Amino acid sequence: MMNKNIPYPDNLIIAIFGWDLDSNEAKSITNDMRNGLNDTLETLSPREESMIRLRYTEHLSLQQVGEVNKLSGSRVGQIISKGFRKLRHPSRAKHIIVDIDMSQYNPMEEGRTRT
Repeated sequence: MMNKNIPYPDNLIIAIFGWDLDSNEAKSITNDMRNGLNDTLETLSPREESMIRLRYTEHLSLQQVGEVNKLSGSRVGQIISKGFRKLRHPSRAKHIIVDIDMSQYNPMEEGRTRT
């Protein structure tokens, strides 16, 4: 569930990496991380970037994003999930989580599996 009380882009960084709101990582989001996120979002397909930005900047539901793009809400969820998987990949994640030791970063931990 998206927390509308957390401003963009912090809400998106927390969602991408699946951090708990009370975690040290979530509490230590920096301006460098925010800038890295914006740069890294631009490496996604235009469709993925657009849907992620609508979902997390405008706080639209999956159904609402789907209406804008003439897709079902479930398809939008699939596209956003694919974008998140790309953003969690170490080659992209290193530009977002710049203040965290990347040797400790494992995108497959915490029950995340490749689908």
